[in-house]
Amino acid sequence: MKALRSLAFLALACVACTITTEVPVEVKVVEAPELLVDLPAQLLLDVRAGIPTDGIEIVIEGDAGIRVTDYAPKVLPATTATAGHQVFVDVVPKTRGDRVLTVKLTFHVAGKMPTRTLTLPLAVSSPISVLPEPEAIPGGVSGG
Repeated sequence: MKALRSLAFLALACVACTITTEVPVEVKVVEAPELLVDLPAQLLLDVRAGIPTDGIEIVIEGDAGIRVTDYAPKVLPATTATAGHQVFVDVVPKTRGDRVLTVKLTFHVAGKMPTRTLTLPLAVSSPISVLPEPEAIPGGVSGG
């Protein structure tokens, strides 16, 4: 009987561990230059939690086509439900096309640490190259 009670308590404890609080959050790119392959750029993100927090830890990663070289701050201070925070992200696009930044946020809320992971789509272009005009062949092209 005692073993059964301990097992039931353990099961309840595991259920309590898996309960997560869904934190409303908005992350958007508010400033970004045109992103070109192999040219470093800095993005400005606006991060807003929809609830008061004691702080927010941030991890930002790029997909295989865009490298995140740095971002700051990595920890946001306590915030109200309406306050926004700016995060500067330095990137180097490696391939053109549609790229994705992944933003993982860990919230400190009333002793709990719920997380949210969001993706931000980015478009990367190739730098414009001007090719020299071909030299004119004197007398035109002969057929042989």
